[in-house]
This record gives sequence, C-alpha cells and structure tokens, in this order.
Amino acid sequence: MILAAKLEHAIKAELPNAEFKTSNITVNGSKRGCSGFIKTGDVIVYVCTERAAPYMGLLYRYARSMSDYKGMRNRFNQPNKDEKTFESDYLKLVIAALKDKTGYQSELSRRQ
Repeated sequence: MILAAKLEHAIKAELPNAEFKTSNITVNGSKRGCSGFIKTGDVIVYVCTERAAPYMGLLYRYARSMSDYKGMRNRFNQPNKDEKTFESDYLKLVIAALKDKTGYQSELSRRQ
C-alpha cells in the first residue's frame, strides 16, 4: 500500500522540487492508500493509490490544476502478483509522467 508519506518520499528522491497536495484515504479507521496532486514545473499529475479490486492497477492522470479532479485520460499501472514490484512500477510511471513535459502539453492541447 502506498500512503502519502511513502509517495512523497519516493518522488522527492527523483524530483526534489516537486509540490504535493496529497492525503491518505481512510475508511472506518483503516488506511487504504492516498490521493491528490503532484506538481513539477508546469506538469501536474493526479494520483490515487487505493486499489478498488486486486485485478486493477493504481490510477494516475494529468491534471490542469492542483484542484482538477476531472483531469484528462485515466492511466493505470498493470496489476502484478508481487506487491513490491507493483508499487515500484507505479511510482516509476508517476515519476515518468511528471518528467514528460511534452506529453503533458500534448494531452492538454487535445483536451481543450
């Protein structure tokens, strides 16, 4: 499970200037993951690490602002039997999305 502190620590190791607006998801006292926004330069990504079902990946997508919950195209990492690899793959995809200014601008232009 990826909570806000783990997400922020992993991303700050690669992108020290990243800004975060994330919080943990708690249901009936049980932590389920986290959700929120991450910004580096002009690129903003919305993340949600709560797994809806074991066969589903974790959500990330580009966003227009730090409060754009509608966002753009939903993206998911691939489910993996090994939880550690599953989480590591997700973090790599989110970091790659944050570094991809061209991809972000391209998706913004298609969604306007």
